[in-house]
Amino acid sequence: MRWLEYGQRLRRQERGAFRDEAGRVAPALLHAATGGGGAALGVLAGRLEARQVADLVAIDLDASELAGL
Repeated sequence: MRWLEYGQRLRRQERGAFRDEAGRVAPALLHAATGGGGAALGVLAGRLEARQVADLVAIDLDASELAGL
């Protein structure tokens, strides 16, 4: 997402070149990376909603195996 924003900055010669309709950069980049990526691959993925593909991971931060990391 960072490189997408950097590329748009270089192309348009402006900061925050990748914005949503409210002028926010982060949500627009997240949508481009997730929803746009899923659309480019032709899969129902990129959003957390019904009938969408998702890979989710839960990490137990209290697990003894993670002590000291």
